[in-house]
Amino acid sequence: MEKFIVGNWKMNLGDDEGLDLLKNLSQLKVESHTTCIVSPPFTILKSAQKILENSSIFLGAQDCAAEEKGAFTGEISPYMLKMAGCTSVIVGHSERRKHHGETSDIVRRKAEKASLFGLLPIICVGETLAEYEAQKTLSILKSQVEESVPHKDVPFLLAYEPVWSIGTGKVPKIEEIEHTCAFIANLFESIPPILYGGSVSPDNVKSILKSSHVNGVLVGGASLNFEQFKKIINNVTQI
Repeated sequence: MEKFIVGNWKMNLGDDEGLDLLKNLSQLKVESHTTCIVSPPFTILKSAQKILENSSIFLGAQDCAAEEKGAFTGEISPYMLKMAGCTSVIVGHSERRKHHGETSDIVRRKAEKASLFGLLPIICVGETLAEYEAQKTLSILKSQVEESVPHKDVPFLLAYEPVWSIGTGKVPKIEEIEHTCAFIANLFESIPPILYGGSVSPDNVKSILKSSHVNGVLVGGASLNFEQFKKIINNVTQI
């Protein structure tokens, strides 16, 4: 089965650093059974398009609006992302849900609008530490999944990111990842590719992807470092 590697740069790397990293990534050869996507800041998407256009790396975005155009100051529409060379977009990341008050309904509308313009939505779900400790993980995920995925029959990726694991170095036990992703898979008749995100590193990516229901990884901090991200790509393509 095809594997996915998605690098989310978040609000990091300005023009010089970001473009240098993209130039290095553009030289990598990614095996045909693996799709590698990088999602830099909006400000360098057009430059990134030119750098990556003949490479094995696909260009993604970190978010989009739920509308095509209009009076939405500060927003970026899926149409604009498509014109900038993006093939996918992350929606519903926990940082958007927490800091910008995005509901699962908003996430669903963003995913549906993105799909209309040929962008592959990467829909994020995940529980907080308090929810995890209260053993509410599965109920939280059930509601997030059911309310965030498109009502229409369109392709998408689903990324499970326990909020308490993002950037903390804390990773659930492999058995927990397997159990949780199996639960998510069982919510669907037609199962989408499921990614795991949260402190993914070159050292743990192989063990994470041994889980039968995990089809890829959403990488944060390690995607900002060429050598680390290169090792993750190499380790995934060896599986």
